Amino acid sequence: MTNMQLDINVLIGDVVVYFIALLYVLAVLTVGDLLRRKMDLGSDFTRKVIHLFAGASIWTVPYYPTPWVATLVAFTFVVFLALAGTDRFSRYFKAMARPEDLEHGSVRGPFWYAVSITLITGIFTFTGYERIYFVGAAAI
Repeated sequence: MTNMQLDINVLIGDVVVYFIALLYVLAVLTVGDLLRRKMDLGSDFTRKVIHLFAGASIWTVPYYPTPWVATLVAFTFVVFLALAGTDRFSRYFKAMARPEDLEHGSVRGPFWYAVSITLITGIFTFTGYERIYFVGAAAI
């Protein structure tokens, strides 16, 4: 039986990479919002731009000194997407919402996508297989 130990120490490098990943995704969301508002592009287009580029934040995983911290990035976006219908995040919500999302007041597709990325990243990074995390991410 394998003795799995979790090192809960978070290093400064983890914090730096975490914020790089967050800033990258926020930049993608901001571009989506600007495309919608300034260039009058519909949310069908901006949602695809966001979906295409936001997932690339998964490529930060190899740069975490403590790999499980990558799961926190994905979890941060689960929380963000759960709150996306609120006034605070309404600009981002409108940039990625489908008509049915507007009716329900939530972005369910991106939310469940973020949940699945969180689970897959967690499975690979908490079990010591962070070197092959991309297999699960690529499958999604």
